[in-house]
Amino acid sequence: MESIIRLECIKPGGGAYLVDQGRAGLRHQGIPTGGPADNSSAQRARELLDLDDDAILLEFTLEGGQWLLSGKGQFAITGADMGWKINGRPVEIYTTIDIDGDYLLDGGFAERGCRSYLAIRGNWKSPRYLGSVSPGLPEIEKITTGWKVLIEGMDEVDYSSDLDIYQHLPTLPLTLKVTPGPEWPLLSDEARNYFKEASFHLGQNSNRQGVRLVSDLDVPPPGPQVARMVSSPVLPGTIQFPPSGPIILLNDAQTVGGFPRVLLVEDYADLDLLAQLKPGDKVTFAL
Repeated sequence: MESIIRLECIKPGGGAYLVDQGRAGLRHQGIPTGGPADNSSAQRARELLDLDDDAILLEFTLEGGQWLLSGKGQFAITGADMGWKINGRPVEIYTTIDIDGDYLLDGGFAERGCRSYLAIRGNWKSPRYLGSVSPGLPEIEKITTGWKVLIEGMDEVDYSSDLDIYQHLPTLPLTLKVTPGPEWPLLSDEARNYFKEASFHLGQNSNRQGVRLVSDLDVPPPGPQVARMVSSPVLPGTIQFPPSGPIILLNDAQTVGGFPRVLLVEDYADLDLLAQLKPGDKVTFAL
């Protein structure tokens, strides 16, 4: 008889989302890609439990919150260090954990990093819309207090543990290697030097759609020296330059935008590191 694991939200923390591999190939229809903000941490959680690449995970932002976990099975947590505890005792992250009974899983504010991932070995009974549970569509249920899900358990896998629990967290300041975007030639010399010489930090209103950067210069950033644009295609990794300052688009980014696309992140894997930055963390560009 298959085991059933129950997960219930007592407190969602800083923001919790179901994620899988997202909705690839639908951006031409105006549908964001979605998927884990930090795919590297998410994939390692799946590997620890020998799950398929498209297995559903729970993504936590800044604070883990509180969750009731009931049943017999295995779970693993990767990504940011949120000081996780189960029934008041510390939980090792990047490790397979066996459960059999009722547990209170409790995560605090992220000590390092921004996002954690909870994998449970089993099949989550969550509906997929356009092939995914990822946020970004109105049909997707928001995770709030009282939210519940059932997971059909699988046979146990062998114990596994990683010694390096910070393997997916960036070294600060994070330096992003970038290449000029379509509107870069239209910027003034002053605006180009702004990106080459200034350092930035993450603004408070960053999210899965994009991170907003605030310049560390004492003077206000120069505005883009381009005429008002017709909305043009954008992708995760596009760096837009509205008057309020640069925005680096992430997984839930819109498919078109009307702000100058001044730079592009060269290595898509750097977006995983970017997703692990907290507000106030430093970012520089390497052109």
